[in-house]
Amino acid sequence: MADMVYRAEDRAIMPRSINWSAIWSGLFAFLSIWAVFEILGYAIFPRVANGSIDVALGIWSIVLAAIAMFIAGRITGGVAAVTGSSSALRHGLIMFGLSVAAAIVLTMWGTSLLAGFLEPGTMIHAVMPNLAPQNAWIAFGILFLGWLGALFGASSAAAPKTETAANVKEIRHAA
Repeated sequence: MADMVYRAEDRAIMPRSINWSAIWSGLFAFLSIWAVFEILGYAIFPRVANGSIDVALGIWSIVLAAIAMFIAGRITGGVAAVTGSSSALRHGLIMFGLSVAAAIVLTMWGTSLLAGFLEPGTMIHAVMPNLAPQNAWIAFGILFLGWLGALFGASSAAAPKTETAANVKEIRHAA
């Protein structure tokens, strides 16, 4: 006779919808980590006079984005309590997109407040960064590695899907 495996467990039914509280949790985790350590980077690394980003500060920002997005992705995947990588990746991707949009809006808002709008055209120069080729590559690195960090973080926090074997019988609790 074949060996039979018996197990008793309570199963929680997970909805297939998006858990927005998990996404907002990841967003706020990312923004808090990013803000604190990006300010530290500005304190440690000097800025070049022509407005472009120093290479050391650029590398700092790229590594920081990847780490902050990985942690935020782990938080998003953990709070969402999803099983399987596809749902976790979906949560991580939405959290990444919302985080990038929030970072852009906060950066534009902050620089426009600092510009003061004293002269015509100052808003455009304050809000639009100097897109030198070096800055464009740094921005690409930040977004690309941040995107990968968010996806890997969210998928690593997802619980693996459990498959039931053919010879497993469920035991139901007695009434």
